[in-house]
Amino acid sequence: MRKQTKLWTTRDGTKIRICDMSNIHLKNAMLMLQRTAELTFQTNLDAAYSFASGCRGDMASYCAEQAADEIGHEDWRSYVTDIYWAMQKDMERREATACTACLGYGLRAWGDASPIGHMEARDGCPTLACPECGANANPSTGR
Repeated sequence: MRKQTKLWTTRDGTKIRICDMSNIHLKNAMLMLQRTAELTFQTNLDAAYSFASGCRGDMASYCAEQAADEIGHEDWRSYVTDIYWAMQKDMERREATACTACLGYGLRAWGDASPIGHMEARDGCPTLACPECGANANPSTGR
């Protein structure tokens, strides 16, 4: 069992370890966090420039514009939470260790022995061991 302490809370309130998320779920969660960070960044930048334009006096206006410019030199990465970086690290680990023959779940136990996906593996689809990595999510008793 992999050690993973970061938990993601799904829309319905279920907590799931990052390492147990499917690749597509992980990618979608990261994209959602990125969109939220981009929106927060843009909102803060707009607010800073709006405030700067309303300042009276040379020194106040100058200081407000400098603060707004500092925000402008950042990007959305400054606004994502720590869980985003944990997800990024897990995605990189997955890409480095992904089996090209079976995607890490094994092969179908019937038909052409093609790779199964995470949903089929979770649903108990019978599998055969992958000849490359040995993955076998739901060992088949037949064939």
